[in-house]
Amino acid sequence: MPVAVLAAGCLTEAQQFGGSGPITLSPEVTRAFEWHKHLGGYLVVSSDGGHFGESYCATKDCTDVGVLDALFKCRALTTSDCRLFAKDGVVVWDGPWRTAE
Repeated sequence: MPVAVLAAGCLTEAQQFGGSGPITLSPEVTRAFEWHKHLGGYLVVSSDGGHFGESYCATKDCTDVGVLDALFKCRALTTSDCRLFAKDGVVVWDGPWRTAE
């Protein structure tokens, strides 16, 4: 069992918490993403693209606690699964994404 815990510690946030598959971001989540690109930190979105949670850092060196905070915020708003969409302004979502029109 210690090996599994040790191996999990080597994964990046995107590997541990990242989302995948096609997603369409709601207008509210799209606005949050625009802010996120300037502020950095973590942006987590619900699998339906309708909700988000964020955690911003004063520096570009965020910790894993930040992604957990963002996940907690998102999960408080929805019953859909929440996954990491972007870190420090860079999309880490594995799959096509678009904004709602």
